[in-house]
Formats: sequence, structure tokens, C-alpha cells
Amino acid sequence: MKSDDNNDDNNDNNGDNNKSIENLENLINLVDARLDVVEKMTMYKYLEGLSVRSTISEYNFIYNAYLIANTSDYIITNFFRLSYMLVR
Repeated sequence: MKSDDNNDDNNDNNGDNNKSIENLENLINLVDARLDVVEKMTMYKYLEGLSVRSTISEYNFIYNAYLIANTSDYIITNFFRLSYMLVR
């Protein structure tokens, strides 16, 4: 009977680990989607071309979106890499 209890505990732990990994993958997908939007907005503004009369805020938008995309990507990648190592 004790062996059956241990097997049940192991199955529960495996289920919890699988759920944690699934949640982590879902979160990664959401973050990827957000970064994709930021990058597309940045590229659209860049490819659209800024007119001579563009405001400083348009330039700031592009610069800030670029910084957010790059910084977020670095931070998020390392966070998830560490999280994945902890889950394993």
C-alpha cells in the first residue's frame, strides 16, 4: 500500500511539473506576442518614414520602442532560461 501512495505522489508531482512547464510556455508565448507587436509597430513607423515635420515625440516613440524590444527580450530570455532550469 505504501508503494501505491508513493506512486500517487510521484504522479501528482509529475502532473504539477507538467502544469508548471505548460504555464511557463503559455507565458513565453504571450511575451513573444507582445514583443512582436512592439517590433512591428517600430518597423511600421520606420518604414512609413518620418516626414520632415515629424515631431520629437515620433522619434522618441521609435527609439523607446526599440529600447523596450531589445531590453525586454534580453531580460525575458534570461528570466525564462533561469525559470526553466529551476523547474527541471
